[in-house]
Amino acid sequence: MRISHGSQDDGVQVLLTLVRMGMGTEKNAPEVLGPRAGEDCGDVWRKISDMAYEQGVTAIAFDGLQKWMDDFPDGFCALNDARMSELKFRWLSNMMYVEDVYAGQQKFIGRLSSLFRESGLDMMVMKGYGLSLDYPVPAHRPPGDVDVYHFGKWKEADGIIAGRGVRLNYGHHHHSVYHIGGQMVENHYDIINRYAHKGNDVLDNLLKKMASESVRRVPVGDGIICLPSADFNALFLLKHAGAHFAAESINLKHILDWGTFMVGHSGEVDWPRILPEIRRTGCRKFFCALNGLCIDVLGFPQDAFPEFERMESLQKKMLEDVFFPWGDRKDGEVEGFCFRMRRWTANRWKHRVVYEWENPAMMFLRQGWSHLLNPSEVAKRKMSE
Repeated sequence: MRISHGSQDDGVQVLLTLVRMGMGTEKNAPEVLGPRAGEDCGDVWRKISDMAYEQGVTAIAFDGLQKWMDDFPDGFCALNDARMSELKFRWLSNMMYVEDVYAGQQKFIGRLSSLFRESGLDMMVMKGYGLSLDYPVPAHRPPGDVDVYHFGKWKEADGIIAGRGVRLNYGHHHHSVYHIGGQMVENHYDIINRYAHKGNDVLDNLLKKMASESVRRVPVGDGIICLPSADFNALFLLKHAGAHFAAESINLKHILDWGTFMVGHSGEVDWPRILPEIRRTGCRKFFCALNGLCIDVLGFPQDAFPEFERMESLQKKMLEDVFFPWGDRKDGEVEGFCFRMRRWTANRWKHRVVYEWENPAMMFLRQGWSHLLNPSEVAKRKMSE
């Protein structure tokens, strides 16, 4: 599947090949990869390297590059040129940085879970670390912040953190935020923002129920964390990626997260239970196109996915948005009201994909209300419940 951005598409196809090789899903690796040696080859490969960073796949793409150069050492590729050694060294350094950050977060998660277990609290880690365990090299999935859920005991967890002199931020609608040793933690009292979209309150209640079902306990460093069930992840990961897609955009890491989860756990999902919820929440089209991208673009096996309707034109449009998202920001422009309005208008087609049953006008009003709603007042109300 190719996208319509001229010569830039060549760089996209090279990166996708590297990612498939890094993930072990490339079936027909080309003997020649990337631009041929020439004056501009360095610029092209730097763009590919930068694109890998923007898409959250720096280390995975480097894995693929190493495999390609091992399989085709005599391939006519500009990266074999001695002048490209600086780029390869920089790419290797970036990969090692991802590994270091991952190792640091892994140690942090273990210690944080131990702190809570001393007070009898379990800590579920959502997204992030748990998803990395399904990757060929877990440390090559770049970590972000740490999303945790304490099975309704978020006030007790915040109290433990505050008791250690750590400042907590209640400027979000469904979680508190704190920082320890350079790590940002989001402590969820709601799984998703209940106020942003129609039916989110029903979905949040269901996810909370699922969070307590079939919990896996996994040792991490000095502690033990909980990981959510396959049913929870099937619904939560889809809605989380869809929310990012509709609001701004998604990148390759989001798609890889879905594909690796499906390969590793699709057989554990109760699809007769989950598929009706996907349709009810209006993200059936997004679900179908995301599955198609995993299979057609990233090479994941089709038998890892339940039956779904093929939507090739939507897949292509989504892939274009992954690499070339709308960003009509003028130089020096602050991301203020006017910019957000233009972006919201440009992304209406994505809203229809992710929130199929929601009236656009009502969605606009509901999101406006969500932005106006004081998150700290929401937290206070939760504390008093």
